[in-house]
Amino acid sequence: WNVPGRGVAALWEALIGGSHPGQPQPDRRSCCWPETHHYGVFDHLATNIIGAQHDGHTVHPYQLSEENPVKQHRAVSARLLLPGDGDAAAKALVAEVLKQ
Repeated sequence: WNVPGRGVAALWEALIGGSHPGQPQPDRRSCCWPETHHYGVFDHLATNIIGAQHDGHTVHPYQLSEENPVKQHRAVSARLLLPGDGDAAAKALVAEVLKQ
């Protein structure tokens, strides 16, 4: 995204369309090596799926820092829980899509 989490909604419409996402996560520094020269809160998971829930994330350490990787981002992993079989609204939506 190359913007802090609060800036994702402004880009969402132009890039993806539809309703804006919930609060993107993680919203913490993930860029760039070396941190003495760079600063960025850029790497997020964002979704506008109704009923989806953020269920944690990890901002991993820089990789291969001994090789002086200029402008390397930290790897980010995030867990997203999607509406499941027991969700009546999700079932109705899937049924409607399958009719098409």
